[in-house]
Amino acid sequence: MPDFCPAMDKKFADLADRIAAVPGRADKVRLLSVSFDPEHDTPEVLRKHAAMRAAKEPLWTFAVASHPELAKIAGPLGLVYGPTENDIIHNLVTAIIDVNGRLGAVSTRGKRPRAWLRWSCSRQCIHRFPAQEGEK
Repeated sequence: MPDFCPAMDKKFADLADRIAAVPGRADKVRLLSVSFDPEHDTPEVLRKHAAMRAAKEPLWTFAVASHPELAKIAGPLGLVYGPTENDIIHNLVTAIIDVNGRLGAVSTRGKRPRAWLRWSCSRQCIHRFPAQEGEK
């Protein structure tokens, strides 16, 4: 799965561009990429990675959590992950959480990065976070 994370970075970069292109929407949406590898992905490593991906906070942030913290969200989101000898195997979970902290939608995918559809997440953002009152 060496191309899994880079493929998702590309899709989030595209989504961030689409969100930022609509005045007012970027103020209401946050993209969060969470690392499963706290032993390697320190905040400094993730800052450099975010810069390489042109991720701009606060719209798109890279974060890392300890394994006990990840375990708290893994079950409710359907996230499955675990280390192997050379990397970490995981599925993909894209969650849309509203401004009140309520889980609005979850998309869980297996091992295929192409299974995640950018337009689907973009459509959810438009529906749940309109840039202007009454926008559909």
